[in-house]
Amino acid sequence: MPELQSRRQPTPSPVQPSAASPSRRAALAGAVLAAGGLQLATAPSALAAQDSLQSSASDVAGPLAFKIADFGGLTPATRQAWQADLEQGDVILLGEHHNSVEDHALQLELLRNLAGQSERDGKVLAVGLEMVQKQFQPALDAYTQGGLSDRQLFEQTDWAKRWTWPFELYQPLFQFCRSGKIKLVALNTDAEVLAKVESGGLENLTKEEWQANIPDRVGFSQLGKDPAFKAYLANIVVPSYRLHQRLGILRQTVTGQVLDKDMSLQHFVGGRILWDETMAGSAVKALSELGGPSRARLALLVGNDHVKFRYGILERVRRLAKAAVSGADSGKGDVGSPWQVLSVVCNPRNSDGLLQQDGTPMESLVLEMQVPAAVSQSRTAAATTARPRQVPLADLILLSPDSMDKSGFIPA
Repeated sequence: MPELQSRRQPTPSPVQPSAASPSRRAALAGAVLAAGGLQLATAPSALAAQDSLQSSASDVAGPLAFKIADFGGLTPATRQAWQADLEQGDVILLGEHHNSVEDHALQLELLRNLAGQSERDGKVLAVGLEMVQKQFQPALDAYTQGGLSDRQLFEQTDWAKRWTWPFELYQPLFQFCRSGKIKLVALNTDAEVLAKVESGGLENLTKEEWQANIPDRVGFSQLGKDPAFKAYLANIVVPSYRLHQRLGILRQTVTGQVLDKDMSLQHFVGGRILWDETMAGSAVKALSELGGPSRARLALLVGNDHVKFRYGILERVRRLAKAAVSGADSGKGDVGSPWQVLSVVCNPRNSDGLLQQDGTPMESLVLEMQVPAAVSQSRTAAATTARPRQVPLADLILLSPDSMDKSGFIPA
C-alpha cells in the first residue's frame, strides 16, 4: 500500500508525470508528515549501539546497519556482516519510502552489491517492483531488453495514473537493471481487480481472479488465523483504516472510483491483504521460473509498510515458497530447504513502527510487535500461559549517511 509520507515536488527530468487529480495517496501523503523524524525508544542495547557507532561513524563507508536484539534493543552490524546476510537471502525485501531520494539511492547501492555477488556465485539476479502491476510485465521485459526508452516505460506502465510517485526517483534503479540485463518483475495487483475488492470485498472476485492473484486459498485463509497476523492487523492495518476514516477518504477506491458510502473495514482489509498476497505470489512465481534459489535470487522494491513486522509480504512468501517446493517434488513430499527471506527497512521513521489506534505514529519507533500468548486449559490446573512472542520490525535496519542527521537515529 502507499506509504504515509509527504510527496516532494520532483526535480525536473526528461519524464514528468502528468498532473493527477487528488487521490487517497495524495491525502495520506501529508497526513503523517507532522509527526516529524525518527525518535527511538532508548533500550539499553540501543544506547550501547549508538555509543559504539558514534565513535566510528566517520570511518564507516556506506550505510550503517543494525539488527534488533532481544527486548527491542539494537546491535550494530558490520558492513561485512550485513552484506553476508543479504547475499545469503533468496528473496530480499528492500523497504522504502516511495518519495525518498535517500532510500532509492540506498536501494541502488544494495542492488549493486547483489549484482556483484551474482557475478561471483553465478546466480541470476532479478528485481521485483511494487510500482508496476502484473498486466505490464511485457513492458518491463521490453525495457530491460533495450526495446523501450524510459519515457516509453513510463507511458506503457500507466505510471502517472497507477503509481503517481515521481518516476524520476526510480529511473537510476531501472537504468541500472537495464544496463545489467537484470530482469524486472511486475509484482502488484491490477488496479481493476483491487477496486473490485475495495468496493465489494474478496467475495466480489471471479474464479479466474482468485486463481490469478490468490491461487493458494487454503493457505491464505489459514494465515488469517495466525495470532501474529491478527496482531499485525490490530497494530498496523486497522489503525491505517482509522486514519483513512479520520481524513474522510474512504469513499474512493485506489482507482478513484467513488463509493456511495465509506469503505467498510472488511473491504479495506481485503484490499490490503490482496495487495500483499499478490506481490508475494508474483515473487515466488518469478523466482521459481528462474530455477529457484539454487540458480537465482530476487530483490523486491516495496514500501516499508509491506516489509515491517513480517506479516505483509515476508510470511506469505515463506508459505507460498514451501508450497512451491512441495509441488515441484510432490512424489517425495516437502524435501526442499526453506527459502531464505530477508527483510530490510531503509531509513526508518516513526510511522514505520506500530501505530496508535487513530493511525498516527507512536512517539518513538517501536522495534518489536508483541503477539499475545496462547492460553491453554489443563485438566489438573488453571489456565497456563506461554511467553508472549515478539515479532521484530525487520531483519536489518539500514541508515544511509545522508539521512542520519535528519532522522535523529544517531545522535550528533
